[in-house]
Amino acid sequence: MKIVHKDKFKAELGFFESLKIAINKTLQEFVNYKIDYRKEKRFVNIAKRLHEKYNQAYSRVNELLEFGIYKGLQYVSGPKSGEDPEEWYSVLYETLPECDKAIEGLKAKISSPTSNLPIRLKRLKKGIFNFVRAVLNIGRKKWFTMNQPIVWLIFSLVLVTISYFIYKALK
Repeated sequence: MKIVHKDKFKAELGFFESLKIAINKTLQEFVNYKIDYRKEKRFVNIAKRLHEKYNQAYSRVNELLEFGIYKGLQYVSGPKSGEDPEEWYSVLYETLPECDKAIEGLKAKISSPTSNLPIRLKRLKKGIFNFVRAVLNIGRKKWFTMNQPIVWLIFSLVLVTISYFIYKALK
């Protein structure tokens, strides 16, 4: 399991939310100004940029969310004729559900209880070190020596128990 800081998820979430807003705005402008040729050219240029931004980001988010090839965000292909506004409208319309999928996945990952796992693991590590330090300093005697099998048994049990809880936390 790859450990990623929450800020990375939030940054990607912000990107996809702003991309979705830009796509919706562009689609609405196209519907409102369909007759004006100059605005159609502007629409095509904007649509190309938005399409390119999505296709650059979808694989990064799939990797971040640990999606499989078929489960995650999909590549959205461009139109066959590069300047037809109707086809670019379809491409942008096809991109919207993919943006929604990314947004929902990122929100779920941010609100997940395991998303702050690195912080919890640091606390666990600190607690273990404090416990070991306390055990080793009982009475300031050196009772932890190589010829004390009971000490090795206790530490082995502690390590197995800790490993089990870490396994359950990461599962």
